[in-house]
Amino acid sequence: RCLSDWSSDVCSSDLFGDGRDSWLMVGDVCGSGAAAAGLTGFIRHTTIAYAREATDPAAVLARVNRAMLDQDFDGRFATTILAHVIVRGTVCECTLATAGHPPGLVRRAGGEVEELGDNGTLLGVFPDPVIPAVTTTLEAGDVLTLYTDGLSEARAPERTVTVGEMRERLRRNSLGVAQDAIDALLDLVELDDTVRDDIAILAVRVGEQSS
Repeated sequence: RCLSDWSSDVCSSDLFGDGRDSWLMVGDVCGSGAAAAGLTGFIRHTTIAYAREATDPAAVLARVNRAMLDQDFDGRFATTILAHVIVRGTVCECTLATAGHPPGLVRRAGGEVEELGDNGTLLGVFPDPVIPAVTTTLEAGDVLTLYTDGLSEARAPERTVTVGEMRERLRRNSLGVAQDAIDALLDLVELDDTVRDDIAILAVRVGEQSS
């Protein structure tokens, strides 16, 4: 298997596909209540349907954007990050696209941590969004983490968790399993009833490849 394990802390993230051709998605919808929940479900199911016919995550998100505009969700918008991970021999090729969403974080087996991707344009607002995509190689022991801005803004405006703090926390911790990345990032915020936004984190770790 390419992704030896994965973990997520809430349902607004998803992993689908199989062990050799997988998709990872994290999304964030504006607002709350039934309307926001309905849009969340729409984005999830539409993304999965389009991904079955494609290999380019940017193209998938562009189609999701068009579907949102056609459905008219009363001006609601969303941010999404979508990654396509394919086994290529002994490594994994990861192509990641972002639509108004924070970039992903890659913690290499050697301890280095880098951002992956660019923000791009929100979904559900413009007919021709800019959805940048980037490709990297993931090797055994590398961990890819996707998250919502609820992590950085959990204590805003009093305090904002910076990307630098996230990178440093991942660098300092041993990530033997995917859950370790989530735990390391959640340690940056105190989770209680005063947290101002939902937090979603999805992490995957690449295991040893079999021939």
